[in-house]
Amino acid sequence: MSEDNKEAPSTYGLMQLVPGSALWQALMSRQEDQRDGLAAVVEFHHVTRQLLADVAQCLGQSFSRPESRRNFVRALAALFEGNTYCLRKICLVKLKTTAPRALSSAELETIVSGRSKDAETKIRHVLNGSYKLFEISAAIDAKSEEWKRVEQLLARRHRLVHPNTVADLEVTDDESRGAILTAAWLREQFEVVLGFITSGTPDEVAARF
Repeated sequence: MSEDNKEAPSTYGLMQLVPGSALWQALMSRQEDQRDGLAAVVEFHHVTRQLLADVAQCLGQSFSRPESRRNFVRALAALFEGNTYCLRKICLVKLKTTAPRALSSAELETIVSGRSKDAETKIRHVLNGSYKLFEISAAIDAKSEEWKRVEQLLARRHRLVHPNTVADLEVTDDESRGAILTAAWLREQFEVVLGFITSGTPDEVAARF
């Protein structure tokens, strides 16, 4: 294991999938839907760990350098888009055995097709859809101040990736500090559902699918 991986922040309390572990044995012995669900959860864990390592590396650099601030915003956006992609796969497995009655048509369309008008809408629809599929009492309020900050973070990343002017490449100190708070809040929203799914024994995790 590289030094970067050793120092990467932990992810959602999920044990790593290694041959011979309890999770490995549970994964190999399940019915197809449960096996697919566990595999999707494990993929979430590994993708998140790699992306968090990128974020941690950015945090170790001086934010006095404009390129460091740009890299940090890009790394955060990649983390949450990666989280969303993996959580969507978890939801697709859950939909095989769970009627989507509680989901809005927009949430269901986003989860099934993977399409939405923008990144922030996809994140919100997948998170809210996952809460409903796993019967978790939580919801993202699109009008909340926290969510507006998420939209601002992703809009800033969009300008960084698709710049038209020099101003599009600027990330201020205030934006950098705000991005840290926004990232902490959004990670908590993913932890709500992943923490629920991965709590308990491998048998209990598998039973949620």
